[in-house]
Amino acid sequence: MLLWIIFAVLTAAVLAVVLRPAFAAPADQAEAAGSADLAVYKDQLADLDRQSAQGRIEAPEYEALRHEVARRILRLSEPGKAPSPPHAVPTSNSLVPFAVAALLPVLSLGLYLTLGAPSVPSRPFAAAATATSLANASASELIAKVEARLATDPSDGRGWDAIAPVYLRLERFADAANAYERGNKLLGETMPRLIGFAEAT
Repeated sequence: MLLWIIFAVLTAAVLAVVLRPAFAAPADQAEAAGSADLAVYKDQLADLDRQSAQGRIEAPEYEALRHEVARRILRLSEPGKAPSPPHAVPTSNSLVPFAVAALLPVLSLGLYLTLGAPSVPSRPFAAAATATSLANASASELIAKVEARLATDPSDGRGWDAIAPVYLRLERFADAANAYERGNKLLGETMPRLIGFAEAT
């Protein structure tokens, strides 16, 4: 009985995620998109200031890039220039999320009954706890190996790029910001790295 209650709760959670864009107001979606863009642009300005202070870019290039980013920030604040919501559902297709939401539990139950094994008893709690601790230990060991490598070779941009999102998921925000910053310097700025740095800071 407990298993089916868990299934019901998980199904409700998935349906809430699937249907949320259908009920979200377009204005709210546009405001969220504008806030995300503004955070990225501010991060780009800060990074330009750092590069200029370190002498990595010349003054004319610095001024041109800063002017371009400032122009984009001003464009966001202009009336009628707010970005259109990326996940807005067209009116003609307003039934699509509801159809997906109706089919999702049925398909999930069908897959479970076909591929799953409802009659097999669950693992003892002690065994599950042991498996979890082993998984955590191996993840910690992998992180430690990457950190040791980066300590000996801090110019390894791919290493910083790989460990930055791991730090972010572990809520080690200072380490994540440092890793994203090093990745941007060593490998060049990309939108995922800039967004990751903004989230970490």
